[in-house]
Amino acid sequence: MCFGGADQFDLSSKAAQALLRIESIETIHVVLGGANKSTTLNAIQTESKKINIHRNLDEKSLCQLMKQCHIAIAPSSTILYEICSVKMPVLSGYYVENQKNIYQGLSDHKVIVQGGNFEHYSVADFENQIEQIVEGNQISKYVENQQKLFTGESKKFFLALVNRLSVSFRRAEEKDLMDVYDWSNDPDVRVNSYDSNPIKLEDHTRWFLKKIKDPNSIFLIALVNDKPGGIVRFEVGENHSVIGIVVAKEFRGQKLAKKFLEQSAKYYFETVDKPILAYIKKENKASEASFKKSGYKYVKDEMIKEYLSFAYKLEKEYVKE
Repeated sequence: MCFGGADQFDLSSKAAQALLRIESIETIHVVLGGANKSTTLNAIQTESKKINIHRNLDEKSLCQLMKQCHIAIAPSSTILYEICSVKMPVLSGYYVENQKNIYQGLSDHKVIVQGGNFEHYSVADFENQIEQIVEGNQISKYVENQQKLFTGESKKFFLALVNRLSVSFRRAEEKDLMDVYDWSNDPDVRVNSYDSNPIKLEDHTRWFLKKIKDPNSIFLIALVNDKPGGIVRFEVGENHSVIGIVVAKEFRGQKLAKKFLEQSAKYYFETVDKPILAYIKKENKASEASFKKSGYKYVKDEMIKEYLSFAYKLEKEYVKE
């Protein structure tokens, strides 16, 4: 187990005491941060030969130590990525704000045993959680899920995970003109558009400057970690609005389309009560899947500019929380 840093809540000592109560636990390795001054843990070590305390381990030594173990306890910080890469069930939680996103993301993918907020954990809390892991039958499931996520593509996965947790929107402004032009002229975007011809800059400029001032156009720039990463645009009509979406090339493959659609719908329904319609070319399966996962419901097939298309609708009551 490793709680890093100064371990201000003395979680290492509490977890060690809990582990000593479980007879099937044979050896306990405690990795301490340089700032940890716990005297309680030192006292526990003198009373039990099961406890092994490690300080100032380099990356290679830490990895080798992890491989000797069968269960881990750690907060949802960077150490958690390393444990999951080694593949073992890990009880994880959080006790500072910047750990919550990592905790939630890996909880959603069922690669950790969810410990929740560690801040007020007692010895008994740790004991109960570890006993459930030891006595349960979910160990192989956690390892299987870790194997799916922690592959040679781990860097890409974690980037996508962090990005999906950091999506926000703002209204499009004149400074966005060239970004929107480049995104809209991307070959993949043109193929899936109803007019696949390249866009001329002068035509785009005229259209863009008009649209950002149009009261019936909600023109949003999607921000990914505060960096412009795409467009969601609602054209508000008499009975419904029509949505359009573009994800910038550098952010594709990170499942951000679904996040853009879900978050932008919340933004839209804060001021507009009309349902949203999406028209999708029949061959654009990826886009259709994103709309379906975001709560949009199939309405009908429809011909749009000579292309057979699917029409999907989102009502306010189906917006995902």
